[in-house]
Amino acid sequence: MGSSPEQVDAVATPAPVAPRPFYRRPSLWFVVVVLAVLAVLAVGRIEDATAPPPEPVAKAPTAVEVMPIPKGIVRSVLRAEGTLRAVRREFLTFEQTGRVVEVARDDEGGELRPGVRVRGPSGGEPTGQLLARIDDRDQSENVTFSQVSVAQSQQDVQAQSAALQQARSDLALAEAQLRRTEELYQNGDASMAQLEQSRAAVNAAQAGIRVKQASLEASRAGVQGAQAKLGQAQVQASRTALHAPFDGVIAAVNIRPGDYSGPGYVDRSSEDRQLATAPVVLVDPTEFEATLDIPAFEAGRIKPGQTAVIMDARTTLSAPPPEAELSQMPVSFGKVFSVAQAIDATSRTVRVSVRTRHGVDALRHGQFVSVILITDERQDAVVVTEEAMLHRDGQVFAFVVEGSPPVARRRALELGLESVRSAEVLSRLKAGELAVTVGRHRLTDGAPVIIARQVEPTLRFQQGQPTPGSPAPAVAPGERR
Repeated sequence: MGSSPEQVDAVATPAPVAPRPFYRRPSLWFVVVVLAVLAVLAVGRIEDATAPPPEPVAKAPTAVEVMPIPKGIVRSVLRAEGTLRAVRREFLTFEQTGRVVEVARDDEGGELRPGVRVRGPSGGEPTGQLLARIDDRDQSENVTFSQVSVAQSQQDVQAQSAALQQARSDLALAEAQLRRTEELYQNGDASMAQLEQSRAAVNAAQAGIRVKQASLEASRAGVQGAQAKLGQAQVQASRTALHAPFDGVIAAVNIRPGDYSGPGYVDRSSEDRQLATAPVVLVDPTEFEATLDIPAFEAGRIKPGQTAVIMDARTTLSAPPPEAELSQMPVSFGKVFSVAQAIDATSRTVRVSVRTRHGVDALRHGQFVSVILITDERQDAVVVTEEAMLHRDGQVFAFVVEGSPPVARRRALELGLESVRSAEVLSRLKAGELAVTVGRHRLTDGAPVIIARQVEPTLRFQQGQPTPGSPAPAVAPGERR
């Protein structure tokens, strides 16, 4: 089949190609602009590199507060909390069970209650002031019966003594009769039978004396037995009453008339339970003891005889007050009495006791107290306070102002004895130098400063003078290690 000329032309002729958009084809003028910008930037960098450096801006001095480095006393201390108790205390308990029939009154006729002072034995009296008594009628009857028995035994002794005296008289008479009969016999005026009869009378009198002596000894033994029974009865009767064993103050009264009480009514599982269940608790308020549990790794620093400061625990729970306020706080000074050699297996602590007779008017039995133990001391030491110290990268240092114009110089410190808020400086710092306290965190070595204020040091322990009437110098209540 042939094809028409129109068909041949349609196959051989290619389709026209559409022109590419203008924005996809990079133009020469755009390349020229980019090269020009790069050239300008390169020229600017060259000019900056060859230009002289700008004039440095002077740094403004830092305003600081300084304090002269003082000399004083530095003490290493430990702080612990514990319970304060009277050294001498008695949990008075009836040894017989019965109904309470009497609770004593105070000197003014008021009810016996905590805080009332009572009297112990004095002037040769066997017992102190009566505090309470249970029904003792049975014991009183036993005492009365024993007293009657003692009286009867004593009368028997008197009768036996009289009989012995009569027997001795009879012996003397028989011996006189024997001597007369012997004389008559020698003169032939008495027979042998009469002589033998006189001798028999003497022997009988001697035997009578021996019998009377044995009876007397038996009567005396009877008196001793009756007195022993009387003593037992009196002991039983005394167990129905509570008497003050010493001069003291009532700490607790847990009975009233009509209550039943006895040994089984007291819970002895702990001292606190005894305080709550014993009929009467009496304490001596002239000496107190604080019991402390010190971590075992710290206990090696504590020794008997070291000075201790005792105060109410609430005083030191917040930030410590200034030293000027210490004299206004209830403080008691004491000594370490004992340090246990055994470590508690549960708490890993060592029991330490501190005793005091100072300032006892402000102390109470059972009070929770804070105790500060002074374990070491340095006299006339160069001291840096916590306000001047900085701690960075395991180092301790301070900034000292020196020169004119003044600049801050960093001094690395070698410390000796450390307290919490002060430390002994062994080197690199001298007394009288001005240490920066306020503003020290903004300083670098050689930084210019302006002294805005200079304050005097208020060191704890600086004066080191004991409080009048106390065995130890005053200690700030917040000091601990």
